[in-house]
Amino acid sequence: IKSLQASMSILVILILVWPHCTSSRSILSICFLYGFAATTQPSVPLIIMADSFGETSPDSILLLLGILNVCKWPGYLLGPSIVGYLFEMSHNYKIASIFTGIIML
Repeated sequence: IKSLQASMSILVILILVWPHCTSSRSILSICFLYGFAATTQPSVPLIIMADSFGETSPDSILLLLGILNVCKWPGYLLGPSIVGYLFEMSHNYKIASIFTGIIML
């Protein structure tokens, strides 16, 4: 759980910092760190559920993964539209980045 918390914290910081990057080196550094921190997102929740529910009811892990994915869908559907609207209103990604960072907290 601590690795998931650490990776989420790193992702929030990177999302808040990337609009302030002006050089190609800083953007590449942010992209590298984001990719490195994002690798825990798909695997760690599965490991946590397997440790928590694997011995008592291994059949329910797939059900729990389905419920977890259903909880993610509103963000997948509404997130790009909201960020696009914020971009259209401000003509830059700073407000959209702050909004995304706050939502991820």
